[in-house]
Amino acid sequence: MLSSISNSEPFFPARRGWWKGLLAFLISFALIAGAGEWVSRQLSFEHAWHGEQVQVPPGGILTETDSDQFPIYDTLYYGLGDAIDNAKKADVLLLGNSRVLSGFREKAVQEASARSGLKFFNLCYPANDGMVMAYQTILKHDLHPKIVIINETNFFNWGISPFGKDTTSLGAWRAWVRVWEDRISWTVRAQLHRFLPRFGWGKTYRVQPPFQYQSVEDGCLCLDNQLSNQKTYTVNDPKLSEDPTAEEIAAAKMFRDEMAKRGTAVVLTDIPFDREPFLRDNENKSSFGALMKLPENSQPFQRADKLAKLLGVPLIAPAVVGLRTTDGSHLDEASGDKFAQAFFQDFLKLSRVKALAVQEKK
Repeated sequence: MLSSISNSEPFFPARRGWWKGLLAFLISFALIAGAGEWVSRQLSFEHAWHGEQVQVPPGGILTETDSDQFPIYDTLYYGLGDAIDNAKKADVLLLGNSRVLSGFREKAVQEASARSGLKFFNLCYPANDGMVMAYQTILKHDLHPKIVIINETNFFNWGISPFGKDTTSLGAWRAWVRVWEDRISWTVRAQLHRFLPRFGWGKTYRVQPPFQYQSVEDGCLCLDNQLSNQKTYTVNDPKLSEDPTAEEIAAAKMFRDEMAKRGTAVVLTDIPFDREPFLRDNENKSSFGALMKLPENSQPFQRADKLAKLLGVPLIAPAVVGLRTTDGSHLDEASGDKFAQAFFQDFLKLSRVKALAVQEKK
């Protein structure tokens, strides 16, 4: 029987000439890559993406905003890497949704830190999460900031986004694996697109994957590509006024009292956005109801002003003229810097802040 097997055809006949198949693949790949590279060089940057054209700083937290998961959630909630260690050292935490990222970018925050000696950390959860994720993270990691700055819009509620639910149910080990999978995926794709450019023909997806890059040092947005091929809007006032609901007031009082137990003061703000085009373009008129900026009013956000008075906490909502958003919701980079500079000018004048600044400088 052994002799009959030895005289028969090879056990794996498909392996015959394997090198020819490999050679054909390599030649085909080289031709396709060369053709794609040549075509992409004839097009502008907006029509073809090469991975190397997105210069992402080393380290930090990169989130693809059209992804089904945000690594920033896993990183902050489970304390992966150095981000939460830096949050523990912060005197001031910035809380809210993605408007906090665009409204308090790293440059303006670092300038305020240099002026005051205070350490800031942006602990926002960008997928429209509010109080629940922020509070759970503060408790989980036993954070004791001296002050929290809260963007009031959509913050004081008991809701949690699908991203938040997924993160809190995941577990630390799976979260760590997922963060690394996401980072490796980005690195591999960025290198691959150096040879096979990504085109946006048919507008089925954006040429560049939209992303936000946050620093582990202060959690702030230091790089993004949200302006790419995006229409911008001027922030306008739709002449609307709203009162905070009973549920929001109860949630806000609970959060304020819990912060007070930790020795933490609350300061409110309300980052401007253009309500009308945002609602129209996003076709979601039920989720967003914030009052818009009133340029002629020194306290432009009437709703936030009412809530601040009910809580007995400061509201800093500077009237900054000429702000623009990238999508009706998020301030563009220049507008974010203008708003943040105006905000910190008033924030650093608060008596509690001045006292903290003196202590830090000692």
